Amino acid sequence: MITNNTVFILGAGASVPYGYPTAIELRKFIIKEFRRRYTDRLRGNNKSNEDDIRTEIAKYSYLIESFKQSSTKSFDLFLSRNKEKYYEQGKFILAWCILYFELMSKFNEDIERQESDWYTLIYNYITDDMIKSTDLEKFRDNKLNVITFNYDRSFEEFLWRSLFFSFSGDREDVTKISEWIKVFHAYGKIYDLQWEQTEKGEKYQTNKILDLADKAKENIQIIYDERNPRLEEIKKIIIEAERIFFLGFGYSKENIEAIGLVNIMTKHQSVFGTALNFTDRERIKVKSLLMKLNPGLPDHHIHIENLDCVGILREYL
Repeated sequence: MITNNTVFILGAGASVPYGYPTAIELRKFIIKEFRRRYTDRLRGNNKSNEDDIRTEIAKYSYLIESFKQSSTKSFDLFLSRNKEKYYEQGKFILAWCILYFELMSKFNEDIERQESDWYTLIYNYITDDMIKSTDLEKFRDNKLNVITFNYDRSFEEFLWRSLFFSFSGDREDVTKISEWIKVFHAYGKIYDLQWEQTEKGEKYQTNKILDLADKAKENIQIIYDERNPRLEEIKKIIIEAERIFFLGFGYSKENIEAIGLVNIMTKHQSVFGTALNFTDRERIKVKSLLMKLNPGLPDHHIHIENLDCVGILREYL
């Protein structure tokens, strides 16, 4: 159980073990795979004929070719640089891809690299005091909040499923998980989950990605858009945290500023962050940036390590 006020800040790398792409992998998918995968889905829709399919795919070809030739590693950044021309089409591609990767995502023993499964690690950590079937209420005693830069819903879904099948006698109460552990999506998420909103939510791994993508794009912002309207609530959570964990995070200045992580961290807090395959110089630059944006945070309170999510949590949680 987590008894100290703790915040997880998730970047793209945090979702990778469950089948979601990094920025570089998403770039490759959009350039090489999107049109083919989208075509396959359209052909599976009895309402689409070949002429309609060719017309639909052609709408995105120039955008994708421009993205390829731009050499820009981030699709969000490319859309920001070309907002007037490609923004709506680009957000559709982004939403469709997230729904597609969600459909392909895996948990537990189904994931490829078991040693990277930090969801299972944290679930067992925060439920280790819950022994009896009546212990579900103890889950609310965990002092954990999550801020994610990802559009996917995998973390919430994993926790809900795990509790649902762990405590069969109190399954209705499991829906309260979103109150017990708050997950803030800094740039939105494709949809609320069905167990979060019965009327407006969508089940995880829905097969309706053709129907939902156009609506889902309205639920997300690209990283360089206007900031989260819940920023003050997010900042309050960070200020009250004793421990801050950056998991799978890229540490760009704009992302740190996006959640108000400027002049709010102090000597009373400790920061831990994954920096798998970073060089020593790159890790020093991350520490320097955090201290520059938060002068009250001492050097010895920042631990940016050459570890993945499992490694950093096992070492410091």
